[in-house]
Amino acid sequence: MTYDFALDKKSVISLIAGSVAIAALLFVAGLIVGRQWFGTDSVAVAHAAENERAALPTEPVLNEESASPPATPKAKPALPLPPKQAGEIPAEPAAPTAPVAVPGNVPPPQVVSEAATENADAAANAQPAESDYVTVQVGVFLDDKEAGRLLQQMESKGYRPSFFSGRDAESRQWYAVRIGVYSDKQQAANAAANFTKQEKLKAVVRPVESL
Repeated sequence: MTYDFALDKKSVISLIAGSVAIAALLFVAGLIVGRQWFGTDSVAVAHAAENERAALPTEPVLNEESASPPATPKAKPALPLPPKQAGEIPAEPAAPTAPVAVPGNVPPPQVVSEAATENADAAANAQPAESDYVTVQVGVFLDDKEAGRLLQQMESKGYRPSFFSGRDAESRQWYAVRIGVYSDKQQAANAAANFTKQEKLKAVVRPVESL
Protein backbone atom coordinates (compact mmCIF):
# COMPACT_ATOMS: atom_id res chain seq x y z
CA MET A 1 0.00 0.00 0.00
CA THR A 2 1.46 3.28 -1.10
CA TYR A 3 0.64 6.87 -0.07
CA ASP A 4 0.93 9.84 -2.36
CA PHE A 5 2.28 12.94 -0.43
CA ALA A 6 2.71 15.08 -3.48
CA LEU A 7 1.20 18.57 -3.12
CA ASP A 8 -0.20 20.42 -5.97
CA LYS A 9 0.39 24.11 -6.56
CA LYS A 10 -2.85 25.16 -4.87
CA SER A 11 -2.01 23.27 -1.65
CA VAL A 12 1.49 24.80 -1.49
CA ILE A 13 0.09 28.32 -1.81
CA SER A 14 -2.51 27.62 0.91
CA LEU A 15 0.20 26.29 3.25
CA ILE A 16 2.43 29.34 2.72
CA ALA A 17 -0.48 31.74 3.23
CA GLY A 18 -1.47 29.98 6.46
CA SER A 19 2.10 30.15 7.76
CA VAL A 20 2.31 33.87 6.99
CA ALA A 21 -1.02 34.52 8.73
CA ILE A 22 0.06 32.60 11.83
CA ALA A 23 3.39 34.50 11.95
CA ALA A 24 1.55 37.85 11.62
CA LEU A 25 -0.81 36.94 14.45
CA LEU A 26 2.12 35.95 16.69
CA PHE A 27 3.92 39.23 15.90
CA VAL A 28 0.84 41.34 16.72
CA ALA A 29 0.26 39.41 19.95
CA GLY A 30 3.91 39.98 20.94
CA LEU A 31 3.56 43.73 20.32
CA ILE A 32 0.43 43.93 22.45
CA VAL A 33 1.96 41.99 25.34
CA GLY A 34 5.19 43.99 25.19
CA ARG A 35 3.36 47.32 25.15
CA GLN A 36 1.26 46.34 28.17
CA TRP A 37 4.37 45.11 30.00
CA PHE A 38 6.46 48.24 29.41
CA GLY A 39 3.46 50.49 30.04
CA THR A 40 2.92 48.88 33.44
CA ASP A 41 6.60 49.33 34.32
CA SER A 42 6.62 53.00 33.34
CA VAL A 43 3.47 53.68 35.37
CA ALA A 44 5.02 51.94 38.38
CA VAL A 45 8.22 53.99 38.01
CA ALA A 46 6.19 57.22 37.75
CA HIS A 47 4.21 56.34 40.87
CA ALA A 48 7.42 55.52 42.74
CA ALA A 49 8.94 58.88 41.74
CA GLU A 50 5.82 60.74 42.87
CA ASN A 51 5.82 58.89 46.21
CA GLU A 52 9.50 59.73 46.69
CA ARG A 53 8.85 63.42 46.02
CA ALA A 54 5.90 63.39 48.42
CA ALA A 55 8.11 61.86 51.11
CA LEU A 56 10.57 64.79 50.97
CA PRO A 57 9.98 67.39 53.70
CA THR A 58 8.75 70.81 52.58
CA GLU A 59 9.86 72.77 55.66
CA PRO A 60 12.81 72.42 58.02
CA VAL A 61 12.41 71.01 61.51
CA LEU A 62 13.29 73.93 63.75
CA ASN A 63 15.32 73.67 66.91
CA GLU A 64 13.46 74.27 70.14
CA GLU A 65 15.98 76.96 71.07
CA SER A 66 15.27 79.01 67.95
CA ALA A 67 11.50 78.46 68.13
CA SER A 68 11.15 79.62 71.74
CA PRO A 69 12.44 82.93 73.12
CA PRO A 70 15.56 82.71 75.25
CA ALA A 71 14.90 82.43 78.98
CA THR A 72 15.63 85.49 81.07
CA PRO A 73 18.54 84.84 83.43
CA LYS A 74 17.49 84.80 87.08
CA ALA A 75 18.96 87.45 89.30
CA LYS A 76 21.22 86.20 92.07
CA PRO A 77 19.83 86.75 95.60
CA ALA A 78 21.56 89.47 97.55
CA LEU A 79 23.79 88.22 100.35
CA PRO A 80 22.79 89.42 103.87
CA LEU A 81 25.06 92.02 105.44
CA PRO A 82 26.96 91.00 108.57
CA PRO A 83 25.39 92.30 111.82
CA LYS A 84 26.83 95.49 113.23
CA GLN A 85 28.96 95.16 116.31
CA ALA A 86 28.11 97.13 119.45
CA GLY A 87 29.75 100.54 119.55
CA GLU A 88 30.53 100.48 115.80
CA ILE A 89 30.20 103.90 114.18
CA PRO A 90 28.60 103.87 110.71
CA ALA A 91 30.86 105.17 107.95
CA GLU A 92 29.77 108.44 106.43
CA PRO A 93 29.57 108.78 102.65
CA ALA A 94 32.59 110.44 101.09
CA ALA A 95 32.05 113.99 99.93
CA PRO A 96 32.23 114.56 96.15
CA THR A 97 35.63 115.68 94.98
CA ALA A 98 35.65 119.19 93.59
CA PRO A 99 37.26 119.70 90.15
CA VAL A 100 40.88 120.74 90.39
CA ALA A 101 41.82 123.88 88.51
CA VAL A 102 44.61 123.28 86.00
CA PRO A 103 46.78 126.23 85.04
CA GLY A 104 46.75 127.28 81.44
CA ASN A 105 44.01 126.94 78.82
CA VAL A 106 43.19 123.31 79.65
CA PRO A 107 39.66 123.14 81.20
CA PRO A 108 39.23 121.19 84.45
CA PRO A 109 37.89 117.61 84.14
CA GLN A 110 34.12 117.30 84.35
CA VAL A 111 32.49 115.10 86.96
CA VAL A 112 29.97 112.74 85.34
CA SER A 113 26.90 112.25 87.51
CA GLU A 114 25.26 108.88 88.09
CA ALA A 115 22.03 110.07 86.41
CA ALA A 116 23.89 110.82 83.16
CA THR A 117 25.52 107.37 83.24
CA GLU A 118 22.14 105.67 83.76
CA ASN A 119 20.61 107.63 80.86
CA ALA A 120 23.47 106.58 78.58
CA ASP A 121 23.03 102.92 79.58
CA ALA A 122 19.26 103.13 78.97
CA ALA A 123 19.82 104.61 75.51
CA ALA A 124 22.27 101.81 74.65
CA ASN A 125 19.84 99.14 75.86
CA ALA A 126 16.97 100.68 73.86
CA GLN A 127 18.74 99.85 70.56
CA PRO A 128 17.69 96.33 69.37
CA ALA A 129 20.38 93.68 69.42
CA GLU A 130 21.38 91.95 66.21
CA SER A 131 19.59 88.77 67.26
CA ASP A 132 16.28 90.69 67.56
CA TYR A 133 16.11 91.47 63.82
CA VAL A 134 13.72 89.43 61.67
CA THR A 135 13.22 88.93 57.94
CA VAL A 136 10.51 87.76 55.54
CA GLN A 137 11.25 84.26 54.21
CA VAL A 138 9.56 83.60 50.85
CA GLY A 139 10.93 80.13 50.12
CA VAL A 140 13.04 77.33 51.63
CA PHE A 141 14.39 74.31 49.72
CA LEU A 142 16.63 71.28 50.14
CA ASP A 143 18.01 71.89 46.63
CA ASP A 144 20.18 74.99 46.17
CA LYS A 145 19.29 75.14 42.46
CA GLU A 146 15.59 75.62 43.22
CA ALA A 147 16.48 78.35 45.72
CA GLY A 148 18.64 80.01 43.05
CA ARG A 149 15.76 79.99 40.56
CA LEU A 150 13.45 81.66 43.10
CA LEU A 151 16.17 84.21 43.89
CA GLN A 152 16.45 85.18 40.20
CA GLN A 153 12.67 85.31 39.90
CA MET A 154 12.42 87.75 42.82
CA GLU A 155 15.21 89.90 41.35
CA SER A 156 13.41 90.04 38.00
CA LYS A 157 10.30 91.37 39.80
CA GLY A 158 12.22 94.24 41.39
CA TYR A 159 12.84 92.77 44.87
CA ARG A 160 16.20 92.68 46.62
CA PRO A 161 16.29 89.13 47.96
CA SER A 162 19.05 87.56 50.06
CA PHE A 163 20.26 83.97 50.27
CA PHE A 164 20.56 82.07 53.58
CA SER A 165 21.63 78.47 54.26
CA GLY A 166 21.52 76.55 57.51
CA ARG A 167 20.83 73.18 59.09
CA ASP A 168 17.67 72.19 60.91
CA ALA A 169 17.23 70.04 64.03
CA GLU A 170 17.76 66.88 61.95
CA SER A 171 21.06 68.21 60.44
CA ARG A 172 19.57 68.66 56.95
CA GLN A 173 20.99 71.51 54.88
CA TRP A 174 18.32 74.03 53.79
CA TYR A 175 18.54 76.99 51.41
CA ALA A 176 16.22 79.96 52.04
CA VAL A 177 15.32 83.06 50.01
CA ARG A 178 14.50 86.13 52.12
CA ILE A 179 13.44 89.73 51.56
CA GLY A 180 14.07 92.66 53.89
CA VAL A 181 15.31 93.06 57.47
CA TYR A 182 13.06 94.47 60.20
CA SER A 183 13.50 95.38 63.86
CA ASP A 184 9.72 95.40 64.41
CA LYS A 185 8.07 91.96 64.18
CA GLN A 186 4.63 93.43 63.49
CA GLN A 187 6.00 95.42 60.57
CA ALA A 188 7.64 92.25 59.21
CA ALA A 189 4.34 90.34 59.59
CA ASN A 190 2.52 93.05 57.60
CA ALA A 191 5.18 92.86 54.87
CA ALA A 192 4.83 89.06 54.71
CA ALA A 193 1.04 89.31 54.40
CA ASN A 194 1.32 91.89 51.61
CA PHE A 195 3.85 89.71 49.75
CA THR A 196 1.59 86.65 49.98
CA LYS A 197 -1.38 88.64 48.73
CA GLN A 198 0.54 90.10 45.80
CA GLU A 199 2.75 87.19 44.68
CA LYS A 200 0.52 84.24 45.76
CA LEU A 201 3.51 82.70 47.59
CA LYS A 202 3.73 81.70 51.22
CA ALA A 203 5.88 84.07 53.31
CA VAL A 204 6.82 83.70 56.98
CA VAL A 205 8.71 85.85 59.48
CA ARG A 206 11.97 84.25 60.62
CA PRO A 207 15.02 85.39 62.65
CA VAL A 208 17.86 86.76 60.54
CA GLU A 209 20.49 84.40 61.95
CA SER A 210 18.57 81.10 61.91
CA LEU A 211 16.03 79.05 59.99
